[in-house]
Amino acid sequence: MSAGLVPTQLWWQRESALLGADESVLRAAAIDRLDLDWLKVRLKTRGYAVVDHVFDARCAEEFCTAIQAMDNGGKLRQGKIQHGTKQVENLASRDDRIAFIDQGMTREQGVSDQLRAYMQQIDALRIRLCDDDLSELLGGNLEACTFMCANYPGNGAQYVKHRDALPYRAGRKLTVIYYMNKGWQPEHGGQLLLWPADGSSPVELSPRADRLVLFISSLEHQVLPAWAPRYALTAWMYNRRDTALEALAEELRERKQKGRLDVKALLEALDSDDEDGGVDESLDGAASVSEQEKSVERCTARIVIKQIMQRKARQMSQGAAQ
Repeated sequence: MSAGLVPTQLWWQRESALLGADESVLRAAAIDRLDLDWLKVRLKTRGYAVVDHVFDARCAEEFCTAIQAMDNGGKLRQGKIQHGTKQVENLASRDDRIAFIDQGMTREQGVSDQLRAYMQQIDALRIRLCDDDLSELLGGNLEACTFMCANYPGNGAQYVKHRDALPYRAGRKLTVIYYMNKGWQPEHGGQLLLWPADGSSPVELSPRADRLVLFISSLEHQVLPAWAPRYALTAWMYNRRDTALEALAEELRERKQKGRLDVKALLEALDSDDEDGGVDESLDGAASVSEQEKSVERCTARIVIKQIMQRKARQMSQGAAQ
């Protein structure tokens, strides 16, 4: 058991009995028992934390079975490479199968009661991790989560060295991965290679069952070739404002590269006095993110940019007055 972890007392046996009757009575029992102070110290000093025996073996098996059922039902698709908020398919860099999930999805959509219980647990962890010191380290508050399940089917399936977020004020702040691979052996490969924030040598982490790994999303990491089916649940804790700004910056950069960026029209649109909060059709999609960031409002980026412009104007006015 990792240092700083308080036993979870097999919460899953208690919680799973409640799922069929009334999901509203679920409690964040397991997450409540994690040593938050220890987690925060690890994140602040090394940029990552590893916790073993988070739930229990039965819980890990339930989650794994749920993902296998989704895969067998054709719910998982070829993973794509993330560039900021854009996604492209590249089999040479990544050949896992994935599906984005959320708590509102039904059993018919492939999301089991067990997976919904897991998402509730991780969202509870997000809330408990919110404090000023960690927000300063991450460059923003943890306002919401997006979730993904993945299967590396063996045969050398891997994911090359990459980041989940660029090392500036990107939307994604913290990556949380839960592994559920019973009996995982060194010869199976599939280790997570993680480059710590302090610049030390990369850490090699086995994807063994009931292990939770948390790390700052901008850290470089890699999944080594897996020679057996390798299952994982990933969550990204993100900031809505920074996600919207990141999407807007990418949209404007693309328009500039294509020679389609009309700066004058953009400033006029941002400076307009629309009271209905609508979005100019010429900027449609600027604040939208990849599919998993559905909760970001389309007009958020525009509102934020207007706030920035107003703040800059006030600063210039104050400077002139002095």
